[in-house]
Amino acid sequence: MLTWCRQALAQGNPNPKARISDALEPPDLLLHSLERIVARDPARLPTLEELTTRHRVGIAESWRQAAKASALGEHDLGPSAGRLDHREWLTLAEDVADITQAVLVLDRRYRQHVDGWQPLHGTRDIDRRIADCGTHTRARFERPDYNIDWRGWRPPDPQITVAAGPMTQVIAAEHRLLNSLTAIPSMTNLRHVLISQRELSHLAANLARTSAPEQAASFRARERTYRSLCRASSSAAGLAGTGAVATQHSADATTRLAAIPPETRIARSEFRNLSKLFRHVDNTLCSAIEQGFSTRLYLVRCTRPRIDTTDGRLVHQSRTAVGPVQRRSHVPLITIARRELRTDPVPMTGPGDAAIRRADLRAAIDQHRSRSDGVPI
Repeated sequence: MLTWCRQALAQGNPNPKARISDALEPPDLLLHSLERIVARDPARLPTLEELTTRHRVGIAESWRQAAKASALGEHDLGPSAGRLDHREWLTLAEDVADITQAVLVLDRRYRQHVDGWQPLHGTRDIDRRIADCGTHTRARFERPDYNIDWRGWRPPDPQITVAAGPMTQVIAAEHRLLNSLTAIPSMTNLRHVLISQRELSHLAANLARTSAPEQAASFRARERTYRSLCRASSSAAGLAGTGAVATQHSADATTRLAAIPPETRIARSEFRNLSKLFRHVDNTLCSAIEQGFSTRLYLVRCTRPRIDTTDGRLVHQSRTAVGPVQRRSHVPLITIARRELRTDPVPMTGPGDAAIRRADLRAAIDQHRSRSDGVPI
């Protein structure tokens, strides 16, 4: 459990500081104390068999479940979770302080009442640093950001089998497109994605015309948006970028939807799921377009006057050149993407019992710290 606390503080910090820095904050000092405790602990980490095998002793079984949860928690701050913002980091630091305090309370009580218990070493000044960490995090924000409970590792999505329904295959292909848009596609690949998404919206609107008229209207509007984006992309250029895999997935979704006969009855819930997925794809493409122009992967075409005093002609054909964006508001592709593709983000709230569970943990810690006899379970 202390190993997880140490890893969480080390990997979750969005702004790690050097050890020699004079600007170390209480979470950084708590991290140093945890590293000292873990380094001086002679016990080895449990094996996979020990973590997964139920123990016949009740207290040992409770510790096994806590150790198993800590081992699973190592995935929560991996590359798939992304980097935490400052408020989420402070919420995590306060949770680590509470868990560390709980482990120390149990360690001190077991030291007195359990024969053969191996106590933790190197706990000097740990209580003060835990208290400073809790005070620091509560002083930096008025309310903790419990949205962090939604973050972390999730099991991979199950693979869609060949026997799945045709609409399920389309949704799976569109979901693969969303997952492949992690990097900025090249302008050529972006155009392919825009064209295939326009065609996909057209086909979805035709299928939903009778069974889901509301969704069909939104699909028609999306088709018009992507038609405008395709037209506006003609004034942009750029060879740098990726997106070959995204192009394949987008074309695969269009091909699968085109293969569905028009008379096929499709549940309204399938169209709602596809509409939700469209919204995520649209927001991701809008971010890719903005980032492509800001990083100068995408350029704009502009016409420049051509002056030639040697041929004796009064009218000369303008020459076309490409260059970086000077003002984003003058780029039609960015303007349409911001106005039509980007939707208002759905406000996220933490789990309803997030504050209650943390309050219960702190109450249990205070209760066991005040007791002078008995072994807590």
